Amino acid sequence: SGTKAVASAINYIDRRLYTIDSPPLWEAWAVGKPSTLGLTSLRVGLQFESDFNSEYSAAYRERLRALHIAALLLLPLIIWVSSRTRKLVSHDPELGSSVQALLRPISSWMVVVLVSVLFLEPHAPIIRHQAALLLALIPVLRLLPRKVFAILGPWPYIATALYLLSQLSFIFVGVPLLHRLYLLTMGLLTLGSVLWLLLRRSGHARGNTQSLQFKTVRVFGWLSIAALASAVLANLLGNVSLAEMLTDAVLTSGYLGLALYAGASVLNAIVALLLARQGMTRFSIVQQHAGPLLQAIGRLVNVIAVVLWFVILLNQFRVYRPIAEWTGSVLTHKIAIGEISLTLGSVLLFLASLWVAFWLSKTTRVVLRDDVLPRMELPRGVGNSVSTLTYYGILVAGIMISLAAAGFHVSELAFVVGALGVGIGFGLQNVVNNFVSGLILMFERPIQPGDVIDVSGISGKVLNIGMRATTLTTFEGADVVVPNGTLLSEKLINWTLSNTTRRLEVSVGVAYGTDPHRVLALLEEVARSTPAVLRDPPPMAVFVGFGASSLDFLVRAWVSDYFESVVTKSTLTVRVNDALKEAGIEIPFPQHDLHVRSVSPEAQASLAGDRKDPQTG
Repeated sequence: SGTKAVASAINYIDRRLYTIDSPPLWEAWAVGKPSTLGLTSLRVGLQFESDFNSEYSAAYRERLRALHIAALLLLPLIIWVSSRTRKLVSHDPELGSSVQALLRPISSWMVVVLVSVLFLEPHAPIIRHQAALLLALIPVLRLLPRKVFAILGPWPYIATALYLLSQLSFIFVGVPLLHRLYLLTMGLLTLGSVLWLLLRRSGHARGNTQSLQFKTVRVFGWLSIAALASAVLANLLGNVSLAEMLTDAVLTSGYLGLALYAGASVLNAIVALLLARQGMTRFSIVQQHAGPLLQAIGRLVNVIAVVLWFVILLNQFRVYRPIAEWTGSVLTHKIAIGEISLTLGSVLLFLASLWVAFWLSKTTRVVLRDDVLPRMELPRGVGNSVSTLTYYGILVAGIMISLAAAGFHVSELAFVVGALGVGIGFGLQNVVNNFVSGLILMFERPIQPGDVIDVSGISGKVLNIGMRATTLTTFEGADVVVPNGTLLSEKLINWTLSNTTRRLEVSVGVAYGTDPHRVLALLEEVARSTPAVLRDPPPMAVFVGFGASSLDFLVRAWVSDYFESVVTKSTLTVRVNDALKEAGIEIPFPQHDLHVRSVSPEAQASLAGDRKDPQTG
């Protein structure tokens, strides 16, 4: 009943905006004298607001007490953050402009607490909201950055003073004539101030390329002039409700814009402090992406502040309710396609929820994989499995929530599961096989990102393990996508599963007649002195046999880093060659003796002719 009464009253006030509710101002002098009825109605109105405030406080006592405790606890926190900010600014002067708001902790605390009253207590009495905004006047001015004054000039001071004067209009409510005159004075004063500021700022900006901020300010400035001129004209003609609404809307929205900007500056300063190089966060991933992350969060805070201000602006000009009702009717309009019924709102909600699910799952996986899990003492590969399974778990849960939010009943998934079973029976066996194989790889962990493996004749480094396929990067630089089922069904060689040590072998042959004992000692000494060769197990040289033209030896050595094995093998081979040269030991070339048993007469004649002396014939 109360909600219906309020809605009825709002509709009545909105209808009065289009009607003449008072005589023209030049005819209102005869009825403009103070009356006892007017003063009595003023006292009754103030008493009503006071009683409403008391009843509101009694009805929401526990909630208000929690908000007050939170506000009191916020004060020492902001003071501590401010003290830390001063220390950081002294070490990093570039941080000063970003966290300037936190250098005034009391003003920051008052702005955050008082502005939040509008959003945490939306159903509070109007007098409560007005008191909060009036108490925030000076803190808002103290927290505005210099660039605001560079763009708006003295408008923040003028807007604050005009807003304060507009709140005093309740004194003249009991006297209609004085109230209209006061309203007319406020309208003319605000109109003149905005016009003067626009002309003044245009003169300063002349000759320079005007930025988007200047153009936006000019647009809103001229719109404000149009609204204020309409308010003055409506007051003169007798539409006092319209005049009061337009004047109050311009002043309130102008001041609330400054208050929201100050609140956003405080939040951005806290974010900048948290993401500073010597800030309060210890997450390496946050510090690595501090710049883009700071820009993204700052842009998000500013967008939220602009949206809130735009909603307040529409509400002040009394167009928010019809726009909200029209938007609601459009979003809830059902579109029937056979037995399927959809609404635009459910589709948009599904897409938004799906985007949030993808973003949240991806962000969670990156944070777990790169920052949280590496700090824990976990077995090898557990971190990657946990982060990947968490990613898919959040993604599946997000999709289910998105479907539920869009109005799709989860119980109806039985039809989808049945259709999926039919699809598996006809041709999705490989997909399911690869998916289950991916789960097995996650839990058994035979391979992990970074491992070097050989499978199906392909050698490469594991780049990523997905639920359906695994991506390898070959040593030639190509990316190969291997189905997970292949990794389990084919023979798989993992060179780095338990450790990264690897044995190297360098074969060498020396000429017949060389002392084998001397060669073995020389080769072992070269291997031991080669950098990156492990002492345990020790390197060794072996005499493997008699070759066709050489005595064959083999040098075996171990290295701790598989990825440096190629370089170490090359170094060891070069050192073996240099050592044999210095010792005078010959590395023979392959030799073959050719015995000719039968030769044709023509070949003999040719050979005999070649042996004759050309001069003697």
